Amino acid sequence: MGRDWESHVYFEHRPLTPALVEDVLRRLAGAGLRLGAPAGEDFPALRGFRLDGSGPVVIDAEIDELLRSRPPPVGSGYGVLPLLVQRPGLSGEGFASLTFARPDPATGLDGATLVVDGALFRSDEEAALDAAFAWFGVLCESLDAAYGWADWETASFLVAAPSRREVRAGSLPRLMRFNALGRGLFASLPAGAIERAPRLHRAGDLVIFERPASEQALST
Repeated sequence: MGRDWESHVYFEHRPLTPALVEDVLRRLAGAGLRLGAPAGEDFPALRGFRLDGSGPVVIDAEIDELLRSRPPPVGSGYGVLPLLVQRPGLSGEGFASLTFARPDPATGLDGATLVVDGALFRSDEEAALDAAFAWFGVLCESLDAAYGWADWETASFLVAAPSRREVRAGSLPRLMRFNALGRGLFASLPAGAIERAPRLHRAGDLVIFERPASEQALST
């Protein structure tokens, strides 16, 4: 099984406007994830951006179609935004990717997924987890998450993360390694989950936290 690190965010449906996409990417860049591809690799979605010193600028007015709503068939690499890891405390350059899911008409929730190469965690896992928590927080805050989770790729096979339907119903049947909860999900929290959290961040009505180490057996 793979060991990439995955972050998933559910948020209320909205168009992917240039302003929204630029804001998400600039905030990620401030936390050490810069839009750009490894040398020699081609990502079609990059053609919709101009990259300069002030950050990425959307130059394709149909950015929503470019990233998530183009009808099939679509080409290889459709909608994938490559990101280079450039953060103090992490050795070398790593690679990540950001994608936006097609809207879910049944729940009205959109989705975004950030995947980070697991190799980034090998030399200093705690520093990499600190970075991953910061990136998760940026993504959840910038998209005003209804719910978000982050964990190893293996956890996707071992534990079924809450679905958009469960989140819309206000149900949280299980916690993942990192979690982001809007106020509507607070009632689903197990007693003491936040008080024991190794990592915790509050942003308005959003609470972002790590599950206590004693409860992480299925994540690793």
